[in-house]
Amino acid sequence: MPALFFFTLIFNSALVFAEVPKKCIDWNKDLKIERFTPSCYDKCWTTTYEYNDYSCLGHCEEYCFTPEEYAYRNLNHILYVFGLTYDELKLSAQNLEAASDVYFAKNSVQSMVTNNFRVDLPDSESDAFRHITWAAITADEIGIELSSKFLNAHESGLPDNDPGKLMDLKNNKLGHEIYAKLKKDKKLNEENIEKEAIKAIKSNKATVLKPREGIWKKK
Repeated sequence: MPALFFFTLIFNSALVFAEVPKKCIDWNKDLKIERFTPSCYDKCWTTTYEYNDYSCLGHCEEYCFTPEEYAYRNLNHILYVFGLTYDELKLSAQNLEAASDVYFAKNSVQSMVTNNFRVDLPDSESDAFRHITWAAITADEIGIELSSKFLNAHESGLPDNDPGKLMDLKNNKLGHEIYAKLKKDKKLNEENIEKEAIKAIKSNKATVLKPREGIWKKK
């Protein structure tokens, strides 16, 4: 599966641990910067910068972190591009194929958002729509239980009492309810998920913290 290959490539690329040039090892030793210690990276980066030794500046991570620590840092850097949290990182590592399904479902949902809204704003109707449809589609792809794990992990970077987080979790739950009802009625498809999400928002069944006038596209 191309998606599975894509995610495997991301994780494998983070494991590449470059060798530190001998010059940089000797440089840091002369400055009494001890390797693999908690203060190593800050000292290495600051000292090499102050001495204008930019060639060694780029090797501070390899010098100061163990291969395991280096891989973890790289994974965080890479996955940050995709808007993932630490919990998503762990869950994705354990469920690569499901992670790819969740990621590509998000792209599909974003197309729906663009089709239905003039603008996409946090805590607005478009935000509620995204979470409802994302929850329903991922439930169809990987099941409600695993969908819940991924969606909860996506919110894990915020405090439990954060209003935006609470809004997203409520709309995720609503999306799962919509999925279950459509499946029971044998009407489950993305078009009906989209219609039910719109209906839920316009009937005030969905949670919207900041309603925006004129946000909907006229059809």
